[in-house]
Amino acid sequence: MFEDVVWYEDPSAVTTDPRSAGSAANVEAMRPLFASLPEGISQVAKAVEAERNMVDGVLTELGMGTRSASNMVVISPQKSESGEAMLMGGPQFWWTVPGFLMEVGLHGAGFNCVGTTVVSFPFVMFGHSDHHAWSSTYGVGNLVDNYLLTLNPDNAEQYWYNGAWKDMEKRIETIKVKGQPDSVELLYRSVHGPVHNVLPDNQAYARRRAFEGRDLMTWVGYLESNRAADVEEFREAAEKAAYSMNWFYADTGGDIAHFYLGHYPVRPTGLDDRLPAPGNGEFEWAGFAPFADNPSCVNPKQGYLAQWNNQPGPGWRNGERQSGWGSANRVEAIMDFLAPNPAVNFSDLQEVVRRAGLIDVTAKYFKEDLIAAAAKVDDPKVQQAVAQLRAWDNMWADVDKDGKYDSVGQTVYEKWLSTMLAATFRDEFGEFLDYSHPLDDISTATAMLYHVLEGGDSSLPAHVDYLAPLTADEARVDSLLAALAALEAEYGPDMSEWLTRVRTGDFVSMNFLGIPQSFGETYSIIFQNRGTQNHLVRLSAEGVVGVNINPPGQSGFVAPSGELNPHYSDQLELYENWEYKPMLLKDEDVAADAESRERLFYPLQEAAFPDVPATHRFYEAIRYLGQRGIVGGYADGRYGPDDPVKRAQVAKIAVLALAHHDEEVTNLNRPTFPDVVYGGQLYPFDYVEEAVAQGIVSGYSNGLFGPYDDITRIQLIRMVVRAAGDALTEPPAGYNTGFIDIPLGDEAVVAKAKYNGLVSGATPTTLDPYATATRGHVAQLMYSALVLQ
Repeated sequence: MFEDVVWYEDPSAVTTDPRSAGSAANVEAMRPLFASLPEGISQVAKAVEAERNMVDGVLTELGMGTRSASNMVVISPQKSESGEAMLMGGPQFWWTVPGFLMEVGLHGAGFNCVGTTVVSFPFVMFGHSDHHAWSSTYGVGNLVDNYLLTLNPDNAEQYWYNGAWKDMEKRIETIKVKGQPDSVELLYRSVHGPVHNVLPDNQAYARRRAFEGRDLMTWVGYLESNRAADVEEFREAAEKAAYSMNWFYADTGGDIAHFYLGHYPVRPTGLDDRLPAPGNGEFEWAGFAPFADNPSCVNPKQGYLAQWNNQPGPGWRNGERQSGWGSANRVEAIMDFLAPNPAVNFSDLQEVVRRAGLIDVTAKYFKEDLIAAAAKVDDPKVQQAVAQLRAWDNMWADVDKDGKYDSVGQTVYEKWLSTMLAATFRDEFGEFLDYSHPLDDISTATAMLYHVLEGGDSSLPAHVDYLAPLTADEARVDSLLAALAALEAEYGPDMSEWLTRVRTGDFVSMNFLGIPQSFGETYSIIFQNRGTQNHLVRLSAEGVVGVNINPPGQSGFVAPSGELNPHYSDQLELYENWEYKPMLLKDEDVAADAESRERLFYPLQEAAFPDVPATHRFYEAIRYLGQRGIVGGYADGRYGPDDPVKRAQVAKIAVLALAHHDEEVTNLNRPTFPDVVYGGQLYPFDYVEEAVAQGIVSGYSNGLFGPYDDITRIQLIRMVVRAAGDALTEPPAGYNTGFIDIPLGDEAVVAKAKYNGLVSGATPTTLDPYATATRGHVAQLMYSALVLQ
């Protein structure tokens, strides 16, 4: 029965990378030599099950469910109606307020992309750039092994390894608990990893993780994927990631691809990876397999790739979770829609999201055979049920919004499946298996039932006759009769009243451990088996266009008064109605849609100057710029607010303040000014050239810049107004500054500066434009411009 529940390999499992002719795995050739169940395995299984039940219970209480999954589709130009590559991503976390994902854009330093990512991650996990798009699903890969240790009877802190007793590493962790005494934990570690589940008879388990110590390199891979120039650079980024993920790619050149991520250990030949390994040193990993061994596919002939946490490629294993990869798999709900369509359009891609979100993923594998078996039964109630089953399109629908699903056939089928599962397996497995009708995936029991009912035609024939003494059709009908009797007792004799209440999903304000993460409102919507967010992207030579939805909203901020941010839940209605909003990538689109701007600097530096006390008129401006490394003091610690400033210094301050500076030398081979040339140092050459590139500075009429000339007040005003750009409001027609000494041609720039509060003048009627500007003046004008950004 172990082989039926945790099978080694389904040779007909549905894979993302297409199977080539004759590529089905040879199960017998793969079968391990070492496959005995070690002592204590039942205790570990119970401990793991208890841990999972605890998490599942908390999630259920919170209305969150266990939704750590994702689906994904990428379409080639050859299969799309428009000749564009297309991508759809649907990462499935759980529904929370605020959401686990935030929408961000990265622009600069080689990045130009937009999308969503886990809050605080420094890269875009799901999104697109101006030339490529990407998304991912959880790979369910086998990156963790448990080792059974034999402990020294005379010293439980030692274990047998390579022919000798070896001391465990140990450390004490003190955990502060509010309102209670500290919790002191003694933690042990073997050569394999953390020790857990100490058993009777001097045994314990240790856990080895293939990704341990590789987290930062995985993040590097994510960062590099965001700015990959082509599919090869994307593959190189994927090779760095140690976590088990499926990455998908599409670009404007028409390439599409799938790469299976992770550094997978080379296990000893003949070791059964479904079971713990002996920890005596004889079954250690022999390094890691090369990335080239991982499943991957670029530009498949079928013109599309689809994923829903199914097997990535033929024969690829995931140890004890192999039974999640089979020939009955929910990803076929996507594939069945895409495969026969020779010209997929963008609306079809949106329909994939809706259909996958509302379809019963199990019905394909059981309903028609149930109808065929029941059609032979001479019973009016059974025939009425058959008619209802035929009328049901396998979708969850509440078109009339009465709080009940519209199909009696759905009610009958769901009751039949749960009844059939229990009737088939409860005698052998008791409560070990889940016999409820699964909502979001093919459960282990459901997958087993599929193979049992397939009998000799199954790719995994059962080792036990679970149906005896009944035939498959007899078992189907028996469970249908029992289901109809139960439904009549629940709903009454009128079958038209047998309508299941609509299932809902809750957006809750706690994380999966039950810890509050917000104190705002929570929401319920009709249950949808879809991504926590969805993004859809079209890519062609003309450009990239994307839409997404990231409920409940972009902000989780709740003011002390209880007032919610306007964007706390403004995407919820769109999400519930299967609608989307544009993803803004271009600078002009972002600027047009922006509600506010704030420039962030990190880390803030110490910026205290003895000659700029808190009472100084420029104190706030100098402190603000100093903390952000935009201005600094002299070697003796002074700032010198009344000292003059050089033109090159102001250029440097401007590009630093507006984040236009990078470490590459700009315009190295074609200097703009003959008196500002590169001498091996970034200052002044690079800063002046960057300021020129941004339109902030210009030279004198003789073609020189005068980098070491003291800057005048009017020159400073010109630079700052240019630097502030669109952040400044145009003054109304006829606006009068009151100054009588504005240089000819500078009226507009001075008016804009005065109207926006950047300058006040030497006196109410004089600007004194040719006076030398001071370091204090520069700080104040630049600070005022930044505040307006």
